Amino acid sequence: MIDVTNLIKEFGSGDKAEKVLDNVTCMVPNNAITGLFGRKKSGKTIALRIITGVQSFTSGRVVIDGKEINVDQQEAKKLFGYVPDSREQFQGLTGEQYLNFVADVYGVGKEERGQFIREYVHLLNVEKELENRMSDYSDGLYKKIMLMGALIYNPRNLILDNIFSSIDKKDAPVVRDILKKYSREGNAVLLSGSELSAAEGLCDRVIVLVKGQLKYEGSLGALKEKYPGITNLEEIDMKLNEELEKLKEKDETVPVLRLWGGR
Repeated sequence: MIDVTNLIKEFGSGDKAEKVLDNVTCMVPNNAITGLFGRKKSGKTIALRIITGVQSFTSGRVVIDGKEINVDQQEAKKLFGYVPDSREQFQGLTGEQYLNFVADVYGVGKEERGQFIREYVHLLNVEKELENRMSDYSDGLYKKIMLMGALIYNPRNLILDNIFSSIDKKDAPVVRDILKKYSREGNAVLLSGSELSAAEGLCDRVIVLVKGQLKYEGSLGALKEKYPGITNLEEIDMKLNEELEKLKEKDETVPVLRLWGGR
């Protein structure tokens, strides 16, 4: 479980300070897939970087299974697997070397890791790629190997930044099934995306950030019920953005819409 409370992130100081996250409070529960959505400059990538301990923050709390990320970072980082959107790391390793490196770091036994690798290389169709360097991988293949690395030590939380942006359409259903199975085992999944349509048939709940502010937290079904007649999720996204702009023009506080209902 991931708890975020009153999270604020500012760049700069004084009159020139830019607030990119503005008092965000939300939860990523166990036994569910939570989607974090927002357009460009919504703050979702910064939020994930803060949650994973990559980025510092100005104030607030981020707690992962009882461990605060900025107080006990070493222990907190053992509690989640992370797939970033960038591919800056591990370029010099082969896929097999990377997976064994992660397994060694987290103390996964030879037999256990071998069984995991055999199962997942088959599921994700990467048997022929493990001996190649990760620098030669396509973006989609790189993310599949990184996903395996995030799962190999069986963490209780899984954090995925824009995972479906480069996964091939033929592989996407397999990845979705893997995430559903993982969440059904009592784990928490947090994934980000720029389009709400990615949540359809996958996310149990969604969080929507608009220009650094939490605009919606709840079920996808309840969000669609809020806007009857609008079936396209991108239109809902646009509606949330429009409402925020109107409130800002009136200098009014932005309310957080929290709705629960059908998936």
